[in-house]
Amino acid sequence: MLMRPAESDAPSYIAKVEKLMADDENSETMVRVRWYYRPEDTVEGRGTFHGVKEIFLTNDYDMQSTQAIQGKCVVHTLQQYMKLKYVGVDDYFCRYEYDAGERDPLVADGERFTP
Repeated sequence: MLMRPAESDAPSYIAKVEKLMADDENSETMVRVRWYYRPEDTVEGRGTFHGVKEIFLTNDYDMQSTQAIQGKCVVHTLQQYMKLKYVGVDDYFCRYEYDAGERDPLVADGERFTP
């Protein structure tokens, strides 16, 4: 999924929807997401060997409102991506996972919403 960034001029965030759930307290539907990072969002930064549309699946989970969903994208394996006849604006590829560090286990399990 493409997720709306707080800054209007920033690129959309990319996340994998793990679970839909109701937040009865706020009468809102929430999604538990697992974030993808762009190489430049990591400690190591973007290298010359990274593809333009390359992203990394992380161990960074979060709860977001469904209102933050901006649209759909497709994350391919590198092999699938290389076979595409046409690469669309919403096509990305992932060949690595990135350890984003220690995260709150209750958020990862979908038991607690983050502000």
